[in-house]
Amino acid sequence: MKIKFLILIFVVAIVGYGIFSFKLKQWSVIDTANKNETAVIKGYVSVGPICPVGREDVPCPVPPEAYTSRQIVIYQSDGATEAARSAINTDGAYSFELKPGSYVLDTARKDIGYASEDTPYVFSLKAGEIKEFDFSIDTGVR
Repeated sequence: MKIKFLILIFVVAIVGYGIFSFKLKQWSVIDTANKNETAVIKGYVSVGPICPVGREDVPCPVPPEAYTSRQIVIYQSDGATEAARSAINTDGAYSFELKPGSYVLDTARKDIGYASEDTPYVFSLKAGEIKEFDFSIDTGVR
């Protein structure tokens, strides 16, 4: 009786391991395939000026809120249909993972201090491509 029970446990363990290994291989293939179907646009945003009267000998650091209070919007190629939106990171970095295609990057305009001569930025992405685009936002502080 003990031997039959041990054999049954052994068989169940082998079958369970086989099913799990098969599923794990399927998931890793799917993950790899999805990585090739996307692309990335990333970069850094500079925000300034922050102080009304800037002097070279007196630093005027950009507070994290100057970045995080602003959002970047990615539109479809029509410039109206929103594809993605995100706040800028505290260090000015941003990154979007998108499907290959044509897009327009812009800043969300809700208050003053969103002007940028660099946006809207029209771009295209191919599968697996990583595109970098850095730009500045003028706060209007003088």
